[in-house]
Amino acid sequence: MSTAAEFTGILLTSETPERTVEFYKTVAGLEFREMKQAGVKFWETKTNGLQISIHDVKTHAKGARSSGRESNLSLYFSASDLPSLIKRLQISQVKYSMETEEIIAVEDTDGRDVTFGKM
Repeated sequence: MSTAAEFTGILLTSETPERTVEFYKTVAGLEFREMKQAGVKFWETKTNGLQISIHDVKTHAKGARSSGRESNLSLYFSASDLPSLIKRLQISQVKYSMETEEIIAVEDTDGRDVTFGKM
């Protein structure tokens, strides 16, 4: 029996959570559910067994800060159809900082590095 903790999710905080949810819906194709717990609104989705939650930095935990540009957090998504991703980025006017045959790198609405790559 393993005593290691199982990694099951990631929580992102944002000063503009609705914009962040829309970014991940549009660019990554994730579907979020609006949730409310202890009177606090947030959004969550599950993909491949991993839960991703987006919370307003102002209503999350005491001392929480936006995990944007000042963070060292980067997200990586597997994307087999990069040409379609490029079209979604162009339609949404999301600029990408790097494009190769294998990966596309962008920033989300909070300044986090987000990479999409072929696996």
